[in-house]
Amino acid sequence: MAAAELHIENVRDRAVAALDGLSLTLAPDGAAEGARVGPEGGAAAVSFTIRASPADRDQARRLVELCPPDDGGCGGNAGSAGGGRTAVRQLVFPDGTALTVRRGEEGGGTGTDPWRGGLLLAQHIWAWIGGAAVAPAGGLSAGTLFRDRHVVELGAGSACLPSMALAAACSHGEGVDLRPRTLVASDGVDETVSAMRRNVAENRLDNFVRVEHIDWNRLPAKKDDTNFVLADTIMFADCVYNEEGASALYDAIQTMLKPGGNVIGVLPDFRVGLDSFEKAMKSGGFCPTIIPRMEKESLIGPNSGKHSAEKFLCSGGGGKHYRLLWWRDCRAQ
Repeated sequence: MAAAELHIENVRDRAVAALDGLSLTLAPDGAAEGARVGPEGGAAAVSFTIRASPADRDQARRLVELCPPDDGGCGGNAGSAGGGRTAVRQLVFPDGTALTVRRGEEGGGTGTDPWRGGLLLAQHIWAWIGGAAVAPAGGLSAGTLFRDRHVVELGAGSACLPSMALAAACSHGEGVDLRPRTLVASDGVDETVSAMRRNVAENRLDNFVRVEHIDWNRLPAKKDDTNFVLADTIMFADCVYNEEGASALYDAIQTMLKPGGNVIGVLPDFRVGLDSFEKAMKSGGFCPTIIPRMEKESLIGPNSGKHSAEKFLCSGGGGKHYRLLWWRDCRAQ
C-alpha cells in the first residue's frame, strides 16, 4: 500500500481517476515494462492493477500519525515559507484588536498555514471598515460590499483571516453599521474546515462567521436548492496554484455569485493558472478594477511589536508582489 498527500487539493480527484484501474508490469529490477519477462530471462516480472481512492478521515489521521509534520523524510509542506510551521500566531490591528490563529493540526495541504494574500485582504478590509480608506476602488465602498449582504469567502484556509477580520471589524464601533447579513468562510478540505472552525470559535466569532465545506469541483447543481444562497460578495486570496484550480475557482464564482454582485480577490504576480483565471473572468463577463494598495504604516499593529501584522508569519513570500482586484459582475451587459 502507498499513500500520498497532495498539497494542491483540487488535483486529487484527477490523480485518483488516472491511477485507479491502471495495470502495470514490473521487471525484477523494479522498472515498469510493457511486457512480462519470459522464462529465459530469469525471475518472472510482477503484474498488478492499481486501486486508488481518496483517504477518508480515519485514514488521513493515521497517515499524519505515521508521518509527523516535522519529519524531514515525508512531512515537508511544499507551500510553506518564512516560518510557516509556527503553531500559534497573533495578528494585531491598529486599534489593538487581536486575532489568534492556530495552525491546522491534522494537515490539509495548502490550507494548513496562513498565506500572505489572506493577510493583505484582512488588513485592507479592516482599513476600509475603519475609515482609513473610504472607497476600495472607484465606485465601490465597504457598504456596497458588506452592509446587509450575503458574503462568502472561498478557499479560506484554516486561518480564514479575511472573514475573521470582517467579523471582528463589524462587531463593534462604526463597523456595526456595515455588518453582513450572512458571512460564510469556506474550504474544500475536511481537515482545513475543522481547523477553521476552531480558529473562529477561539476568537469568539462563531456567532458572526458560519464555517462551511464548499468543494469547487462539487458545486450545487441547482441554484434553487434550499441550502444554496447566492452571494452578493465573494472574496478570496491566494487560491490559484495551477490550471485546474483556476478553472474550478472561476466555475465556483460563476455559479455562486448573485447577478450584479461583486468579487474581491488577492492574486500574486506570478503563479501557474493566474493568466487563465483572469482571462476566464474577463471573457465570462466580470469587469476587473485594480484596488490601490494602502501604505504599510496604516496596516500594521501598534508599536510594530512581535505580534503585529508586520511580523505575522505567512506562506507566500513578501506582500509587494500581490495585487488586489475588484471584479464587477457585467454578465447582464
